[in-house]
Amino acid sequence: MRTALVLVGTLLLAAACGGNSTTTPGDATPPAQEPPALAGASCDLQTGGDEDAAMFLTDVQVTAHPGFDRVVFEFEPREGEPAVVPFHEVGQVDPPLVEDPSGEELDVEGEAFLSAVIWASGVDLSGETFREVYTGPDSIKPTDTDVIAEVREGGDFENTMSWYVGLDASACFLVSTQSDPVRIVLDVAT
Repeated sequence: MRTALVLVGTLLLAAACGGNSTTTPGDATPPAQEPPALAGASCDLQTGGDEDAAMFLTDVQVTAHPGFDRVVFEFEPREGEPAVVPFHEVGQVDPPLVEDPSGEELDVEGEAFLSAVIWASGVDLSGETFREVYTGPDSIKPTDTDVIAEVREGGDFENTMSWYVGLDASACFLVSTQSDPVRIVLDVAT
């Protein structure tokens, strides 16, 4: 009987230990995960928006996200006009980068560059007095982004704005739009 109890106890202990397949919570180290890829990103020129939109730039924001850096251009409509995404084109550009309309060369941080041309303005000249609608900086140098080194205004002339995005390395990108308020969103793969 004693031998039978020892044998049963040994079998139960062996079953409880179960070899290498048993782990306790917290012992497992999760596998390293790569940041998500920027779905739909392309290195080709991307265009969109309405050529007849009457919009003013109000804000520019630069933020970091897992797998991409983001630039957001925000707009408001001219008085009495509908809120519509303005025409825009975003693509890769080689130096020299120039200011519109002067043609003077601009110094923008980065090793590769994107150009965003937007049919909008940061100033309202429609009234009796000049109204500056975009009052933010002409140059934004984020400290927490992975690939964007600088976002710099390249010009605001005759309802056409240009902005340069200086990158630490060449990268593909994705342009999308949002409403309420109207925004053009530029995501750059990291």
